[in-house]
Amino acid sequence: MKVAQFSTSVAKLQGAMDNLQRAWLETSQHWEDATSDSLQRVHLEPLLKELKEIIESTVPMAEGLTQASRVCGPQSQHNEY
Repeated sequence: MKVAQFSTSVAKLQGAMDNLQRAWLETSQHWEDATSDSLQRVHLEPLLKELKEIIESTVPMAEGLTQASRVCGPQSQHNEY
């Protein structure tokens, strides 16, 4: 996977998470009962927490991929084998 593809995928995931949060905020303004509370507590909050952790964990991965592509990429001076 190229660094740009990785970054694009992470950006799409962030956008999807943002869309979900906005949609839930709008929905929760009109739907306030035990079922909506349960949906938020049981499904949405854990999902959003995991997505945030995944997105945050991609920062060092992206940095590593960028560094590796610089060192090992086709323009690298280290590929003289």
